[in-house]
Amino acid sequence: MPAQETQLEGDLFDALMAIFLTPIGSDRARLATRQCLGGVAFEYAMALLAFVHTAHYWTETHPELSCEQDMVLLMKEHPDLAHLLMNDPEAEAEAATATLKHRIKHAIAETQKRGAELAAIVESSNDAIISKNLDGIITSWNAAASRVFGYLAEEIIGKSILTLIPEHLRHEETQIIESIRAGRRIEHFETVRRTKDGRLFDVSLSISPIKDEEGRVIGASKILRDISDRKRIEKSLLQAEKIAATGRMAATIAHEINNPLEAFTNLLYLLRPKLTDSEALDHLAAAEDELGRVTHIARQTLGYYREHTAASPASLSEIAQHAVTIYHPRCSSAGIEIRTGFTSARIAIFRRGEIMQVISNLVANAIYAMPTGGLLSVSVEDVEEPTSGMEFTISDNGTGIAPNHLPRVFEAFFTTVRRSVRELDCSLQSNSLKATEAKSALRVN
Repeated sequence: MPAQETQLEGDLFDALMAIFLTPIGSDRARLATRQCLGGVAFEYAMALLAFVHTAHYWTETHPELSCEQDMVLLMKEHPDLAHLLMNDPEAEAEAATATLKHRIKHAIAETQKRGAELAAIVESSNDAIISKNLDGIITSWNAAASRVFGYLAEEIIGKSILTLIPEHLRHEETQIIESIRAGRRIEHFETVRRTKDGRLFDVSLSISPIKDEEGRVIGASKILRDISDRKRIEKSLLQAEKIAATGRMAATIAHEINNPLEAFTNLLYLLRPKLTDSEALDHLAAAEDELGRVTHIARQTLGYYREHTAASPASLSEIAQHAVTIYHPRCSSAGIEIRTGFTSARIAIFRRGEIMQVISNLVANAIYAMPTGGLLSVSVEDVEEPTSGMEFTISDNGTGIAPNHLPRVFEAFFTTVRRSVRELDCSLQSNSLKATEAKSALRVN
């Protein structure tokens, strides 16, 4: 307390009298008193004034004080004091007192009811609702927050909000607290948060300041929504737009190269009667097959035009052997040894051109993965498990696929070799396999 007979003591007495006589209109006096006494002493002083105020009203010592509204508000804010006064045997059982008690009880019941309703709404919300103080310590945690983050309320309440924020984004918390201290609301702030098991996911935050009865900001309430699915859809739509644009460009390129391809086909046709050597004729036949495949790829326009020719019976071993024969010279010059094992003689229903494209792409990928030479193994064998069919296996001892690239291998046109769009284009290979109507099972390892 201030020293006696000082200006500060006089000012404090005036402020307390203002609060005692007119509690509802004493905001400035309350603020000045709190600044003078500090938080704890201020609460004790208010409880004392409230007790004296209520006692004076009930005993009619000061009948001029008509402050039912003040006391109702007081009882709502101080339930422990309300319980004490409501059960005070000294209070006279007059009609006015009984009416006041009834009103206070009703006000307390309404407050508890609204509090329970709000608590139920928060707890049943599909969005995570979290509150924290200005030091970033979590003070409340609803059921949705447990579902989203994996922490139970008893595990996380009392811990820092930084527990949920990745290290590289913790600077955001400083900016958020600064905005909250200034009383500003933050709407739909998109960022990333971390779950209990370390998984990162996209979120949208709406953060509001929490104020005390004096209007001071004491914390923040945060509504967090998991927007991972929306982000994936947006990414897919963007990817689809890119693929559509690539398709239009590919169709234009295919249209432009069709004429020279037809010219090559005609030249090979004219060359055939002039060759008599059987080996030369075999090479010419292989060249015609490959030229036909190039023509087919041009028609497909990098996967946007699906082959409409009917699937037909074919041997997977023969198709794989043909692909190996085509790439054998290239492997030899690169110092790559080829080992084959085509033991399956089964016939299945394939679109031959698409299966040839799949195998050729896989072989080309293996060659690029072994720039200093190595071993390439290709095999086709019969299997009975998990179902009767054929198993095509291709393996190499090259550099392999980096772990960070594995999640992207089925993205259209994804490649780690910038000079070509063929390498690692598993999207095209996957689409070709889906289009194949095989009566026997085909599994690609």
